[in-house]
Amino acid sequence: MEASGENAAGPTESLESVQGHDHASEHQGLEAQNRNAPQPEINPYMQQFLEIMQRMTPQPQPQPQPQLQDAVIDKNYEIVRRQGAKVFPGTTDPAEAEEWLRNTERVLDRIECTPEQRLRYAVSLFEKDALDWWETVPGSKNRPIILTWNDFLKEFADKYTPPVYRNRKKVEFLELKQNELSVAGYELQFVRLSKYAPEEVSTDELRRDRFERGLRLEIREKIAIKPQSYSALLEAALRAEETSLERSSNEVKRKKLADTLNPSSRQSGVVSFRGSGSQRGWYRGRGVGQTSRFLPCLRVEADLLRSDLGEDRGQQIVQWKIYSYLCQLR
Repeated sequence: MEASGENAAGPTESLESVQGHDHASEHQGLEAQNRNAPQPEINPYMQQFLEIMQRMTPQPQPQPQPQLQDAVIDKNYEIVRRQGAKVFPGTTDPAEAEEWLRNTERVLDRIECTPEQRLRYAVSLFEKDALDWWETVPGSKNRPIILTWNDFLKEFADKYTPPVYRNRKKVEFLELKQNELSVAGYELQFVRLSKYAPEEVSTDELRRDRFERGLRLEIREKIAIKPQSYSALLEAALRAEETSLERSSNEVKRKKLADTLNPSSRQSGVVSFRGSGSQRGWYRGRGVGQTSRFLPCLRVEADLLRSDLGEDRGQQIVQWKIYSYLCQLR
């Protein structure tokens, strides 16, 4: 009996185990069958249609970022004018064109803009004939702008300060002399014209030597030691001129004083002068009825205060010092 029970239990456990293995094998077989089964084919026309529809569907566009640089440039157009830049309608006077460009560059330097911005700001000041001309410059209408600031300077110079003008100014610089100009006036002309002959003043030594050659001889002679720099030469020339002017002024004063005391201006030995409207005089020598060996004499010292060139031309205001004494005849 006991043996029969044990035999009955054994087959039951064996059946469950066999059933579990059968289910696992069946599942694995289905997976393998699915993998090996042919995939359904997609109609190529349908695939093309789907791609076309996808392209036609509007895609969300990124929001444009604010153009901060353009905003700054637009604002600076107004700043350029407020800083003193002037519109340029065009001109036939090269000096006027040069002055406009120099003033514009000064303003652009002040607001510290890039070379590309300099070009845009400068062109924004053109109007009338100048604007008509600029629109004929090759590349001026390209967007984005392909011309550079140096291109602008070259085109502007060729149009408004042509080579014939610049050559004439160069010759004017090479022939520049002080003549009747003051040292300061000569230096002003020297600096203004030197830009037309940059090779002549490319070093401080060349600039100094050319400036010295144009000085008047009397100024050069007063510069005992040759200065070592252009600025030192200019200072020495100014001092020499001041000394020369002082000497000339003293000579003029002495001449006027001599003319005042010229005997030909006196009558009968009378030394006369304008004071409060009266005239007084001393006589030296024998007068009528004079028999004494001691005669009145005088010594006159006069300082010229000013020369009056009113209606009574030649009238001079003189400060007199008169010393009287007796002198013995020999």
